[in-house]
Amino acid sequence: MQKIIYPVLLNEDLPFYLTGIGVCDPENNIVRDKGLISHQFLVTLEGEGVFEAEGETHLLSKGCCLYLSPGVPHKYYVHYDSWKTAWLVFRGNMIDETMKKLGFGKFELGSFRDTAEFLRLFDMIFAAAQGNINVSEKSSVYIYEMALEVRKQLLLEKSRPTEAPDIVLQTVNYIDHNFCRDITLGELAENAKVSSQHLCRMFKKRMNMRPVEYLNKKRISVSKALLLEGEKSITEISREVGFSSPTYFGMVFKNQENISPSQFREQFLNKL
Repeated sequence: MQKIIYPVLLNEDLPFYLTGIGVCDPENNIVRDKGLISHQFLVTLEGEGVFEAEGETHLLSKGCCLYLSPGVPHKYYVHYDSWKTAWLVFRGNMIDETMKKLGFGKFELGSFRDTAEFLRLFDMIFAAAQGNINVSEKSSVYIYEMALEVRKQLLLEKSRPTEAPDIVLQTVNYIDHNFCRDITLGELAENAKVSSQHLCRMFKKRMNMRPVEYLNKKRISVSKALLLEGEKSITEISREVGFSSPTYFGMVFKNQENISPSQFREQFLNKL
């Protein structure tokens, strides 16, 4: 079964825009002597594949994610007789610099602890790609979220040589799974089994922000996807992502995005 979409590119000035997305069952045997011209994420859903690049060979088993930057000669192929993948390729304005700043190298591999968030974003991007217009605008937000999700699960996992990143990753995961309800700093510290002061110090050192700042960024990130769906009211969305009131939600949103939630929604829906 092959489900593949290559959307018409209508806005190439965005920081992220989709150039292709698909589910391949089975995945094809691919040889790219000059690499891709886009960036790529590829996740193994079932079976196993083999990836070769830069003189290295890696097994891509279920739950494994591969990131590939443009221009890297490579090949990948079915390991035995079954390999199902979900993949997308994307470009963007200043995309190379952005991905490098996020920590992505020529290629990255690793196993997801949980594929649910990646697949949620994948489904939203795929649904957006089936539209005739505003594909770039809608998918741009989701692709950036996906890049952050892959970064969190692959790159941050790699770089935890000391106790501090363990505490931070534990807190990030706790927030990601509980952001929709009221969470206090004390609760986060108790979950990490450290003092609030120690948690804030370690979190700030690793993430360059306080835990509560990350909590609000996570809520705003999810709220943007809900706003683009255009079905729920601002009040409903504020409650769904964990804010105590729509007024506070609007204040935090505007502080982060420089526009209100309603303006954000109108800005994108007017392009439909």
